[in-house]
Amino acid sequence: MQKRFILFFVLAVVLFLLTACSQQEPEVNETTGKLSDIKVSIDAQSVPNTKGQFKTVVYVENTSSDMFWGNVEIESLDVDGKPIDNALLFIKSEDEPLLPGQKTQGIVWLKKAAVPEYKYHVSGNFASYSGHKAAADYTITKSTIGTGAGTIWVLTSDNQQETLKDIAKEFIDKYSDLQSITVYFFTNEADIETHTNYASLSWNPTEKPYLQYWNSTEKIMIE
Repeated sequence: MQKRFILFFVLAVVLFLLTACSQQEPEVNETTGKLSDIKVSIDAQSVPNTKGQFKTVVYVENTSSDMFWGNVEIESLDVDGKPIDNALLFIKSEDEPLLPGQKTQGIVWLKKAAVPEYKYHVSGNFASYSGHKAAADYTITKSTIGTGAGTIWVLTSDNQQETLKDIAKEFIDKYSDLQSITVYFFTNEADIETHTNYASLSWNPTEKPYLQYWNSTEKIMIE
C-alpha cells in the first residue's frame, strides 16, 4: 500500500512539472519603460546550419509615437532555464530609424532546446518626429507598415480637402523613406468597418501624391 502511494505521488509530481513547462511562455520580455513599446516576437524554425544552430526569425514592431533605433539581444534557454546561446539583432539606425507603427524583421542563428524558449532585451534610442505637423487632430486606428510600404487607417474630425491635405503632408514627410504609402481617412468607426465614406492618400516616389474620395475618380493633387 505504501509503495502504491509513493508511486502515485511521484507520478503526480511528474505530471505537474510537465504541465508547468507546457504553460511557459516561449519568450520573456525583460524590457521596461518606453522601450516596452518595441514589440518583439520570435519564430524558432527547423533549418540548421553547420554549427548546430537553427534559423530564428525575429519580428520587431515600433508601437510608440516616436522614431526608434537600437538592438534586440536574444537568449535561447535550455529546459532548465539556463542560456545556451545568444545573438544581437540591430534595428535600423539614426539616419534610417524604425518609424512609428513600422515593422521589421531579422534572422539570427541560435541553438535551441527540445522545447524552444527565449528571453530578449531591447535597448536603443527614441527621437520625436520633427517634420511637418498637421494642425488638425487625428487618430491612427490601425496600421500595417513594413520595410518598403505602409497602409494606415485614420480617424479625423472632418474630411474636407484642406484638412486632409494638411494631415497628408505630415504622413508624406514622416514616411518618406518608404517606397509607397496609402492612408485611408474616415470620420467615424462605423465607416471603417464597412470601408465606405472615406478619402485616401496615395503616394510613391515616382509620382505626385494625391487624395481621392471613395465615390469619385478625381485625383486631388497635394502640392
